[in-house]
Amino acid sequence: MQSLVVRIDPKPLVNADVDLRYEIPDRLSEASGKRIKDSGYGYEPETDAMHIYLSAENADAALPLVIQLLESNTLEEPGLLKAVLVGVSELPVSESSSYRAVYPPGRSESIQRIR
Repeated sequence: MQSLVVRIDPKPLVNADVDLRYEIPDRLSEASGKRIKDSGYGYEPETDAMHIYLSAENADAALPLVIQLLESNTLEEPGLLKAVLVGVSELPVSESSSYRAVYPPGRSESIQRIR
């Protein structure tokens, strides 16, 4: 099992809603035929950014579904694309300490898992 993280910075959001923590994993699970699973969440203490952790057999194959959901604007959050950073790890969430940023394109930093 591999993992993904969706990091959401609340500052660019118009309606910073914690329901995104449930809505994003639920929609991805449905769109993937339950191949993408909710694996928890957390908040960065310094920035209040939310991390939504997801599990998938193949994170690279799951990534297009994650990007499609974020770019589709069906979550009705106008500032969402400016607020997100998506990362992948070859390890399960329970074993991963950092994620390689892959979206938006051109971002190269890593996202540290919140313990």
